Amino acid sequence: MKKRITAIILAMLMGVSMFPLPIIAYASDTAQLDVSLTLTESDVTPPHVPPSSPSYIVYIPASISLNEKTDIEITWENNNLVSNEWVNVYIDGTRTFPDGLFYLQQGDGSTPGQRITCAIWRGAVGWPLVDEARGPDDVVVAQFDGATSSTRAATLGRLVFQPYYSYENVAGTYTGTIHFKIEFVRY
Repeated sequence: MKKRITAIILAMLMGVSMFPLPIIAYASDTAQLDVSLTLTESDVTPPHVPPSSPSYIVYIPASISLNEKTDIEITWENNNLVSNEWVNVYIDGTRTFPDGLFYLQQGDGSTPGQRITCAIWRGAVGWPLVDEARGPDDVVVAQFDGATSSTRAATLGRLVFQPYYSYENVAGTYTGTIHFKIEFVRY
């Protein structure tokens, strides 16, 4: 019987606690509300934000036929570089200039008649050519400045090809490959 009475009293208390109790305040009375917030160490430590990664695209034509034109322009698209950041484009000297010169060759290029020396001149679009690119050192052929929005190189950016062939060369198609290196620099 005691258990039933206890159960009834508990049920009535639970029923009454579901209803809000009004607070009656008079003009001379005051009320207060205490507010608290607990912060953890991770709440007050700023998240680690890595420095922004440079984002750019360098456009170098995949091929050129010297029968149709003799020059190319290297351009770029700057996505988020700033004034103290540059992108440099080099010709890889050891891979492009095996003995200091660039060659176009037919077949394996083992005979002088199957090989043509081809000068690569560097310069800027609309300006005189600067000099001939030769190896075995890497040669800067374009520099892009993060402070400008132009698609053209700030320095250089144009390559002109001049093949030197003779009657000794055999008729046919001669090919060669220029290898490039692209470097991001922050000053």
